[in-house]
Amino acid sequence: MTETTQFSIRIEDELLHIIDETAEQAYKSRTELIKEAVIKYIEEKREKTRLKRVAEELWLQGKLSET
Repeated sequence: MTETTQFSIRIEDELLHIIDETAEQAYKSRTELIKEAVIKYIEEKREKTRLKRVAEELWLQGKLSET
C-alpha cells in the first residue's frame, strides 16, 4: 500500500466552494480532485520543460528556425 501524508493549506473560501462543486459533479472527493489537479499540473510543467529542451537542441543543431 502506498504511504500518504496529510497536510493542510490555506485557501480562499470562494475557491474551496468551486473545488467542492467540481468534485461533486465529478463524483470525487475533494482530496481526489485536488490530487488529480496537482498531478496534471506537474505533468504539464514537466512536458513543457522537455519540449523547450528539445526545441533548444534542434535550434542549436540548425534544424529549427525562428520562423
